[in-house]
Amino acid sequence: TNDFAAVVYRIKLLGFNAIRVQFRFSDLNMDLPSGSEPEFFPCLLDSDEYIGIAQTMDPQLIEGLGSKWSLESIKPYLPKYKGMPHPPPETGNPACDSTPWTASFLQNYTGGQGATLNLTMCNWYLPQGPGVPALYRFLWQLQYLISQGFYVLLDFSSTREREVNVENPQLLAQNWGNLWRILTDIPAYKDYMAGRIFPDLVNEPSRWGCQWQDTCHGVNGTRVCAPILQTFGLAAAAIWKADPNVPIFINGLGQDNSTKWDQCGNYYPGMHWGDGFITNQKMIEQYDISDPSDIFTTAFTQRFGIFRVERGEAQMPRIVLSPHIYPGTITGDPNLLTQKMEATTYRWDLSWGWKMQGLDTTSQGARIPPLPVVVGEVGAKDWGDGSVNNTDTTLYTPADKIWLNIVASYLRALSDKTGRQPSWFFWAWNANSGDTKGLVGPNTTWREIQWTKVRLLIRAFGLRPWYCGWWPDFCDSVEW
Repeated sequence: TNDFAAVVYRIKLLGFNAIRVQFRFSDLNMDLPSGSEPEFFPCLLDSDEYIGIAQTMDPQLIEGLGSKWSLESIKPYLPKYKGMPHPPPETGNPACDSTPWTASFLQNYTGGQGATLNLTMCNWYLPQGPGVPALYRFLWQLQYLISQGFYVLLDFSSTREREVNVENPQLLAQNWGNLWRILTDIPAYKDYMAGRIFPDLVNEPSRWGCQWQDTCHGVNGTRVCAPILQTFGLAAAAIWKADPNVPIFINGLGQDNSTKWDQCGNYYPGMHWGDGFITNQKMIEQYDISDPSDIFTTAFTQRFGIFRVERGEAQMPRIVLSPHIYPGTITGDPNLLTQKMEATTYRWDLSWGWKMQGLDTTSQGARIPPLPVVVGEVGAKDWGDGSVNNTDTTLYTPADKIWLNIVASYLRALSDKTGRQPSWFFWAWNANSGDTKGLVGPNTTWREIQWTKVRLLIRAFGLRPWYCGWWPDFCDSVEW
């Protein structure tokens, strides 16, 4: 089923505890579609056991259980569904409550079993209808995700060629400030949402040529991106005015060659998309790359009126580094296809690995205290046929398998050195991600778990789906 609550249930069963929600401010200002047909629709009424076991349990494990396997025998182990009810609760309106919940197959249908389909209404609980702002549904969904135990990262993500929010820092600050004030006005914010929902200020700002300290101008001289230190500072100040304790996630930038505005800065070899936190003076001078050092100082907080003192000491801003990392099959960089492990991990050390360990300095030599790191995106190119129904079609190249293991080993090493586990978001759940494809497929239904990717995340990245608690030997040995 594509029912929102059922999808959330499956994500949770697979062991994920955080969801990155991409959005655009312009979309939140729109009304929901107001066509003649409602947006909720009939869908299969599958039992919780069928969704959780038959559809969200590794088929290799099911095969290995042999005669021990049945929905009833495994049902006691399955975490209970605590989401929106199906079918919908009765309304007292006979016209609604007497709606039939079965449908007969056509006589010429030869697939499946039985003569009828059991149906329910998908998404009946979502705010919808003429005149309902998209913001209302957005806020409802965020609260629902948190109620189901997830952390939520709100990621402002635009793919427009020109983005007014990076051209005008005041506008981005106003938009983020307004959104966070709306969130904090929700009665449940203080007790249930605070500490579980976070802002990611701008997704991959290098796409517009953004630099840390300088303005990027297009070929015609018009500004396409203001200095990001100013943009981030104003947006952070606006958010912290609503909630002074929320950590703020930022992507790296200004040190990669993924921008169309080639005249706006240079790049460090191999750096791409959402990475770029190098503060090493020698590297900045050698490659003439943009310098983010100021954001790692207390002067940054003073400049934007967000200065904070705790226990008599000035505090750095509550910033979380959130790099995006991909292999050459995704970025198109031929150097990454042949780059040795040492060069790859050294680039991560320079950018964010040493900063997580508290081993880095600004370009002026000031020590940077240990910083939290959350990898905002990681994945590899999936060469499989994402149009095939009812199967896992994931196909990685041998080189990308090695690269994914390098990422996982590097993150584990950081955990060993710091005692803190670097978190990560795998890209992506959606089947329509063109290069990585999704954790579900095919493109037409988004219903079939791509088990190769789940097994990768189990063995290399430490993901623990629900069944790993009962059959740990399987999860510790399954191959991907």
